[in-house]
Amino acid sequence: MFEQVTREHEPSGGAALSLTLLHQVIATPGTFLVALPLAAFVEAVLRETHSYSVFGELVVVLICLGVAVLVGWGIGYIFPHHAAYGYWSWVVPTAFFMLIFWTEVGFHNSSFTQQARKAFYPDDNSIDFTLGTIPWLQSFSYSFGLRLGVRYKRRNIESATSAR
Repeated sequence: MFEQVTREHEPSGGAALSLTLLHQVIATPGTFLVALPLAAFVEAVLRETHSYSVFGELVVVLICLGVAVLVGWGIGYIFPHHAAYGYWSWVVPTAFFMLIFWTEVGFHNSSFTQQARKAFYPDDNSIDFTLGTIPWLQSFSYSFGLRLGVRYKRRNIESATSAR
């Protein structure tokens, strides 16, 4: 009576909410904290070789997004039945990002273009880009990686069962 699974053995109620929150934590702060040391190392190497520019910041962003896709793919591949709870993990960071963006534009009387430049243009001085935009983009990448992992896992299962 108090079990939180459906007849198809899918989680429901508190278990489903827990899985959704777990995916949210993994998608945004989790992948960011995993990618940050690697990206900082690459950034330090690029600065030492004097080849750091906007291209260097782009490499850091691509590393962060790549880590998010790989983590999402791994979780989708290992736990394909529970991956559906993480497909929409980009919604909360998007709402948070939009709220912060419009609050900055509205309350501080900064222009839209000035705030957009801080949020979307990679700059050494822009903490908004590093702590706002990159985790927001990583949540999309994590969801995409989940879908890829589940799709790849299903193809492997289908090919294994059809070969028998």
